[in-house]
Amino acid sequence: MRVSVIGCGNIAQVHLEILDSMEGIEISSVADIVEEKADKAAEKYGCKAYYDYIKMLDEDHPDAVHICTPHYLHVEMSVAALSRDIHVLCEKPCAMNREELAKIRMAQLMSTHEYGVCFQNRYNPSVRAVKNMLEAGKYGAIKGARAVVQWCRNEDYYSDDWHGTLKKEGGGVVINQGIHTQDLLRYLVGSDV
Repeated sequence: MRVSVIGCGNIAQVHLEILDSMEGIEISSVADIVEEKADKAAEKYGCKAYYDYIKMLDEDHPDAVHICTPHYLHVEMSVAALSRDIHVLCEKPCAMNREELAKIRMAQLMSTHEYGVCFQNRYNPSVRAVKNMLEAGKYGAIKGARAVVQWCRNEDYYSDDWHGTLKKEGGGVVINQGIHTQDLLRYLVGSDV
């Protein structure tokens, strides 16, 4: 499978390392508006660099794309890839509101390809152990659940032009950090609890 990555910032490096380690995966291209970032990633992984993701989608036409960009770009990039029948794995959140989510959902319904959102904490060993225990039914029915987010970001995390802004990030710590805990609650105990 030929996979491309849009955005070559911090989280993209994790995606690229994992993709590079997977059998049957070829990193075919990367795209970033910061040319140095795209060039550095392309050199490291032996693929083509683009500075315009639309050009990359049209010229390289990968089988799948990982979207690793700031939140406010996720909708347009997701729709662009799906409309070209390219599978998408998007960093969270895929959208910042219901209207944006509806656009992605419509594009997915019109496409023959898959769309996924990256919630990596589901694969932590402790989370997997709890999931297995709950699925085994050893503890009876879950009546309720509560979680506390006990981690933070230092000032450096917010030094770029989009982190911590309502317009580009979409909702502060709830949509950026708390979303992982919300996902784990739904994953572990189900959406009906």
